[in-house]
Amino acid sequence: MVRKSYFILIENQLFVNVEQSILRLYLDLLTKTNPFTFFERKPRNRVLNLFPAIVLRAIRVLNFTVKFYERKKEYKRNKSTILSIETNYYGNLLLQLRQGEQKIFNLKDKLVLTSFSKHTPPEDIETLICNIQKSTVCKLAPNIITWDKDEYYIVEEYINLKRPSYSINNLDRVYSEVFPILENISFSTTPELVKIEKYTHEKLQCVKSLLREIQLKDSNSSYRYQEIEKFLCYTKSMIKNNKVDEIALASSHGDFWEGNILINKSARVIDWNTYGKRSMYFDIYYFLFMLASIKGGFNKVNNVEIKKLSGVVGGSFDLYYEKLKTNIDFKHTYNLQEPKTYRYIFYIELIVLKLDEINSKKGKICIDEVMTWISRFMLLEENMDRKSEFSFDKGESLLI
Repeated sequence: MVRKSYFILIENQLFVNVEQSILRLYLDLLTKTNPFTFFERKPRNRVLNLFPAIVLRAIRVLNFTVKFYERKKEYKRNKSTILSIETNYYGNLLLQLRQGEQKIFNLKDKLVLTSFSKHTPPEDIETLICNIQKSTVCKLAPNIITWDKDEYYIVEEYINLKRPSYSINNLDRVYSEVFPILENISFSTTPELVKIEKYTHEKLQCVKSLLREIQLKDSNSSYRYQEIEKFLCYTKSMIKNNKVDEIALASSHGDFWEGNILINKSARVIDWNTYGKRSMYFDIYYFLFMLASIKGGFNKVNNVEIKKLSGVVGGSFDLYYEKLKTNIDFKHTYNLQEPKTYRYIFYIELIVLKLDEINSKKGKICIDEVMTWISRFMLLEENMDRKSEFSFDKGESLLI
């Protein structure tokens, strides 16, 4: 895939190789871009919505191709008028991600190259690529073709399957499609038991260290750091009241939501940058919270959907627990019958994950995403009739 290429912006941060032929582009978009939900959106026109999905997709792809043709002509006349990206890698399409990463899709050879931001510290690049390599222990992960840590890229298999769409109002489909995927991920390596007290202490130490580093870069949001610590102290106190001494750590995707699932008759999971070992219910809690956050945008707290989640979370875990019990590697010592304990552990683990992501970024620090997640957690607790004033001794510290 190494070859100098020029991509021009068409829409939605999706760029097209300027040398792409019009007919080839149309046919490729129509048949080889199933994961791109952009081409699946329903039009606002009610009459058009009466057409079959395949016809609507053809219309949207045609509109996109026409827009490319017009912008390509403009680019040839005056390059400065069209936003473009020059890369050293060949592909048909380029997707610019908000984290600064670029994904370059070679549809003919069924490859996708992820080019990481040059602003990312080398040690973080090594960690990202290492995580993706480790994730291949799960058979649902894409095959890795090649990588180069010095050049900041990794090439993986491109999987031309559609992304599903789930709803908290129809969880039966979640149970039948998503639960087997979660089980596969969790048992792709053997879960290990750890002492809750020790694990919690280690994670809280991570939070304290990360907050200290972030505060050095941004000292203007001290009140938010206090809110984070306040919530974690509450969470810590709830963990102390649990009924078990140990929990199971298992393989975890770390960003498991419908946008990273590809499915047809079989299922695959993509974007394993955040792969690691976490508490065994981490991915299912993350998935359910994301499911309750899709409507209205991920940067907001959806009170209505979180309230719905509070009403179904108990039954969902009962069903998932019964599903896990049928796995040959299941052990009762994993204490999976205590989802409440795992929930509080999940809160801490996710805050660590998000703070680590913030700390690795250069430039302006934004703690808003962490605060949004904490607001979701608090709202769920309140809706499950476990209200708390978040009171704790003033002398208590995360270090204890």
